[in-house]
Amino acid sequence: MTEKQKNEKLVDAEKFIKASATLDDIDQLEKLIEARRKFLVDIICLTDDAPTK
Repeated sequence: MTEKQKNEKLVDAEKFIKASATLDDIDQLEKLIEARRKFLVDIICLTDDAPTK
């Protein structure tokens, strides 16, 4: 394997690692957004159940 081929393989590996890290980040963000949405819904429900003055 030539030096150029080795470098190309390294670049491909780096791109793959970055892409999978990005997918993990997106997955974490989606979980965070979902948890936050549930939290906000709970707060709204609590507010709706509260007696009005």
